[in-house]
Amino acid sequence: MSTDPARRVHLRVLVPDFIEEIDVPGQVGAAGKVTDAPQFREHLRHMVVEHERSLKAHIGRMAARGQGTLTVEFRVLHISPLRQLYFINSGVVYEGLYKLDLRPNPDSAAVPRPDTAEGDLLDIIGGSRLDRWSLDSGEQDRENLAHCREFFETLWRGARELAPATLPPIRPDAP
Repeated sequence: MSTDPARRVHLRVLVPDFIEEIDVPGQVGAAGKVTDAPQFREHLRHMVVEHERSLKAHIGRMAARGQGTLTVEFRVLHISPLRQLYFINSGVVYEGLYKLDLRPNPDSAAVPRPDTAEGDLLDIIGGSRLDRWSLDSGEQDRENLAHCREFFETLWRGARELAPATLPPIRPDAP
């Protein structure tokens, strides 16, 4: 990465609030009903905390290397993570939906049956196709970008900070 001490990079990350019960991602129960999977949710919460710590570690690295100033904000909102939005400055957005995946739940007491997903996790994974909307690509793109920004800003205003002091301790035995 090139050096530019005057560069300013501001990163805002909005993630689901995994402290509270959530259905998706969750465990598939009887009759296909998806319910909360507490141990899996704890694992996801741990991943979010570690991701925040990793990104914040770059603040000092960028400054020490003369690569600019990085600020990182994480917020959480009690919402199922289905939609992906990635903004580049104010002129480009990549938008997509997460893919869903059924996979065995290592913490499930349910005995798997070949004809049902009962006991499996309905997990959200990346890998979806992303659409790109840009300010310089016509009126429809500008409208799509504006709608995406409005959607994100509405969620951001409703979210709360991811503060380690408000998080329960990370359990080392979580999957």
